[in-house]
Amino acid sequence: LVNPKALAPVERLNISDRIARFIGEAQVNHRRFFASAESDLFERILHKLGQLQESTFEVKPLLDRLSKIAIEDKRLKKMGIEVNDWKLSKIKKAVSAAAQGPAKEQAVIALGAFVEMLESRTSQRILLADRIDTFLRVMEDFFHDKTLSVSAKTGLSISTKTESPRALKEGQLSTGEFHLLYLMVAALVTQRRGTVIAIDEPEMSMHLAWQRKLIKALFECASKAEPLFIFATHSPDVAADFPDALLEVGK
Repeated sequence: LVNPKALAPVERLNISDRIARFIGEAQVNHRRFFASAESDLFERILHKLGQLQESTFEVKPLLDRLSKIAIEDKRLKKMGIEVNDWKLSKIKKAVSAAAQGPAKEQAVIALGAFVEMLESRTSQRILLADRIDTFLRVMEDFFHDKTLSVSAKTGLSISTKTESPRALKEGQLSTGEFHLLYLMVAALVTQRRGTVIAIDEPEMSMHLAWQRKLIKALFECASKAEPLFIFATHSPDVAADFPDALLEVGK
């Protein structure tokens, strides 16, 4: 019957600050938090340079790729994720002017290298944005009467889903809601290497519907990180979907 909010260390109570710090650190070093099969940018540039004599760039496909990046940039900016300072309209104008000059081929090659660079950096930022979107989607599935939003500046904002929305602080959540949010944020900010998340009685203060989808939701919130989860539970509902991972203790 102990309130988990009273047991949590003081520095961990501010969930909003944890999320804001995670967004900032993930932008500095995305490999710390996300597993990616992409090769390093430097390696791909060297490969592209070695193939320039055998392959050619086409302006329209390159501009189409830049248009897709511009769309992603809008989504990233809404979350407060920093993007490169560039404008599609200016690039189109510069490419059009270069196409009339003697250095047309060099201009197209330079555009191709620029697109490769932007795509690489955008793909890293998308990993962060996708994990945040997954976290919000998962929480919305649990918190039907509340709205959550995430930004680099505020971290986490919670409000009631009513005609006149009211902002809520973490301490105003019920015990079960706070406990669930605390666990999901632990999964959200997890690093990709060597992370073990051990949770004793994760079902505490949660009704059965939440217990049954808890573990799957934690895995989703830690997307592209793959931490090792260890649960100690007395609830058969928590582990109902993972019978092969069960280990009975105490007999």
